[in-house]
Amino acid sequence: MIQRRTARPEDAADEVLEELQRVSGALGAALAPALAAKILAIPDELLGQVVKVCIVEVALQERLEIRNADPDRGASSGLRITLMPLGAQGRDRRRLIETGALINEEALRTGLNISKTAFVRAVNAGRIFGVGIGVTTYFPHFYLCGNIDSKALAKVSKLLGSVAGWSKWQFFTTRSTFLGDATPLQDLIEGRIAEVARSACGFAER
Repeated sequence: MIQRRTARPEDAADEVLEELQRVSGALGAALAPALAAKILAIPDELLGQVVKVCIVEVALQERLEIRNADPDRGASSGLRITLMPLGAQGRDRRRLIETGALINEEALRTGLNISKTAFVRAVNAGRIFGVGIGVTTYFPHFYLCGNIDSKALAKVSKLLGSVAGWSKWQFFTTRSTFLGDATPLQDLIEGRIAEVARSACGFAER
């Protein structure tokens, strides 16, 4: 009796790596030498992260579910991809782009009339935050709201510290009992900056 060999996780990993090597070879042959040189100059760890993020972006587009094939059902070894509808959260976030609630960097920089250097400095300092959708970072349109004190908005953004971008978005746009069932944005419009600042500090400490 022939003993059936049990598939190991390492086997699947080897197969994926072989396929990536094949694809990478074809890509390398198609790239212009100058661009290929720039890619090769990127640290391996960073390049690997970029590749993974790109794969996630593709998965988000079609909501791909990737799982091991079931050999007992006659499927071939390797990975099987099943198309799934985009999740509700993904649709809601894409809708924020479609409605203009989130805008890209260029649109925000143009609206603020600042240079790229100044923009990067503001983001690094925490005065402006962005949210990730796929591999792209978008920024709240409310930074261009004329009836909100820009310095107060920057101050509150900075007080949120290392809180994740989407959590910061949730803070600004969600009604708070601490603020009398208003959103921080509404209170900033009304000039209640101190109350919003205290709320931001509490939110950041959770």
